Amino acid sequence: MRSTLSVTLILGASLLAPQWALADAQSEAIKTAIADYLTASSERVDESQITYKDLTVAPDGDGYQVVFTDVMVVADEDVSIDLGSPKFTVQQQGEDWLVSNVSLPPSVVLTDKSEGGTATWAYTLVGMTATWTPRFREFKALDARMTDSTVTLRDTGDSSEAPLVFQLGEIDLKIDTVEDSDTSWSHQSVASLGPISVVDPEGQGSLKITQVLLESGVDGLDPTAYETLLKTTAELEAAQEAKDAAKEKSLLDQLLAMAPVAVGTTQSLSLKDLTFEDTEAGWMNVVMDSGSLAFTGLAPKGSDTGSVAVTAVGKGLVLSGKDLDPDDQLTSLVAPENWDIKIALDKLPVKEANELIMQMAYSALDLTPEPEVGFPKILDAASKAGTELMIKPLTLQGKQAAITGDGHAKVDPSAALQATGGASLLLTGIDSLQQTLSAQLPQEMQQGVVGALVFLKGLGKAETVDGEVAYRYVFDLPADGNATLNGQPLGALMGN
Repeated sequence: MRSTLSVTLILGASLLAPQWALADAQSEAIKTAIADYLTASSERVDESQITYKDLTVAPDGDGYQVVFTDVMVVADEDVSIDLGSPKFTVQQQGEDWLVSNVSLPPSVVLTDKSEGGTATWAYTLVGMTATWTPRFREFKALDARMTDSTVTLRDTGDSSEAPLVFQLGEIDLKIDTVEDSDTSWSHQSVASLGPISVVDPEGQGSLKITQVLLESGVDGLDPTAYETLLKTTAELEAAQEAKDAAKEKSLLDQLLAMAPVAVGTTQSLSLKDLTFEDTEAGWMNVVMDSGSLAFTGLAPKGSDTGSVAVTAVGKGLVLSGKDLDPDDQLTSLVAPENWDIKIALDKLPVKEANELIMQMAYSALDLTPEPEVGFPKILDAASKAGTELMIKPLTLQGKQAAITGDGHAKVDPSAALQATGGASLLLTGIDSLQQTLSAQLPQEMQQGVVGALVFLKGLGKAETVDGEVAYRYVFDLPADGNATLNGQPLGALMGN
């Protein structure tokens, strides 16, 4: 991943020449601007340095051809990345720049002297075009495809040890930005790779995934607010480098006071056909048809509240193995094969939530003083806004047992416990699961695990679902704080 980012940095750097240089159409001026930017980029990353043997810029039709020779990124005294000699063409498109005719070396090599190893990323570049915007120093558009992608890890200190090879298959990268209006942009990016295959050099195990897909999107992005955010962040990093504590605090306060720069955001990771196998005894084998994890956030303009949601979906999970330890054996018996869970927060105070996210993000910068994460502040704001938590759907389907239901809670400062809510769960297949665990678990685990199931059944209300006994659990938390389960005081059920 570091190699990919470094290649992107080199490609993008050439497009950040000052407008006077580009407008003057002087190749030497463009070359100087590129070199200056690479130097500045190195200074912004601790202990890193971008070097190259030669850089040439020459007119090429309506644009310019940029050619690097022997590019190296030295991350620190031990780690270096050899990027070879990339070349490409840049052409002005309004305020932006089009990158085309990209030629990259057939491989990128990372060397780590401290660990005595190398990582070589080899690929075939099918094609790449991009649009760079100097305003944000980012890609507004990108369309790249690579095939036959592999990463090979070698231990240079032991030539007898076989390398570990990651087959990554095809890599597709797409970025698309639409300027809906002067004050609202939308941005979508998609990265796809696969099929992925990793085989243990000694032949004891393997990992295979048909496809990994990463997607992200931003709607209603305010370009002016985003530009201000980037500028202020850069100034904060400069103040930190200069050890100017007073300026650090002033800039951090500005960032924490900023409103969200976009109306909505989405992030997701999904995979298809995962298989992990290990022939060695005691290892858990894993098979899964598909899985996904997604996050969405919404902060409407002009509204004091917004919403966030996390969704997890999985299908076809099967765990198995031979000579498993008791804990792994229990996991293989009770783990869900399919699941569908969505957890959402509605009426979330936007200003305080955004401030909390900023505080958590910038606390990692080792600022002076370190920003305090304001959990009490957002809790107080949530109380006033009436923030609601919702879990719907909630479905966990195992080999024999299943859990279905939903739940909700609302922050209520007038309530005895500062919240009200409830949940309804239905457990099916518990009797069958109990019999299986009694038959297959070691004797030393049966008393605790099976005893817990017996206790759980006793708390539920038995009913018949599809011809078998199921257990219903209805939890209620009223304003007076006296929680009940199936109408009975919860404290009494727990022996309190």
